[in-house]
Amino acid sequence: MKDTTLEITSKARRKRRNSKIASIVCFAIIGVLILTTILLAVIPVNTGAKFVNQPDQIYLKIGSTLYQVDKEDEATKADYEKIWNAYLQGSKPTVIATIFGGYAGKGMSSNYTTSSNSFNDLADETTFEVVFYWNNNQTMINPDGSMFTYQIGASVSTQAVEFREVHFAVNNENVVKDNTFYIKTTTNDSTSTRFTYTGVANYNGLYEVLNQMVKDGKFTPAS
Repeated sequence: MKDTTLEITSKARRKRRNSKIASIVCFAIIGVLILTTILLAVIPVNTGAKFVNQPDQIYLKIGSTLYQVDKEDEATKADYEKIWNAYLQGSKPTVIATIFGGYAGKGMSSNYTTSSNSFNDLADETTFEVVFYWNNNQTMINPDGSMFTYQIGASVSTQAVEFREVHFAVNNENVVKDNTFYIKTTTNDSTSTRFTYTGVANYNGLYEVLNQMVKDGKFTPAS
């Protein structure tokens, strides 16, 4: 009877120990899942269009009103920084935002098309046209920073694509999505282009910054 009692007690102890180990493992797994979710929700990924240099000026239009900021002009430098920082922030959505938005693993791309894409009417009463402008020629790059090359028929063009202007639209959509950046090359005088960047981003924060500047009376009617 004594041996049976000891055996039952030993089994009970093993059961409690195994149950405790199982609970610890479950809590550890749950903890890892929670930590992973938190990290995915806060870790940003750079999926927007990237440029080697900051633009020297930023031109803005909504409806028939305009505003220009210059990073070296004391009168507009603070607004320039607000706009540029909001652009950078929007270009770095969190990992979880790209997952739920269906853009996981996607990001910037550099493109050439045989037909031209117009950027003539990007602005309207609810959409901003944003123009990044550089004083010196910039070179179109691939996402890894190498010089962009493109296919023309059976051959590959290795001549640098140079530009000073990039145009894109910003509206009030609060969503991570593909955005198109129209590159106006230095050899192009029209409002259409064969060269574009695309970037996965959410520019709602940028929209809010620009909209506040409109409310502050910084946009003036086009002359």
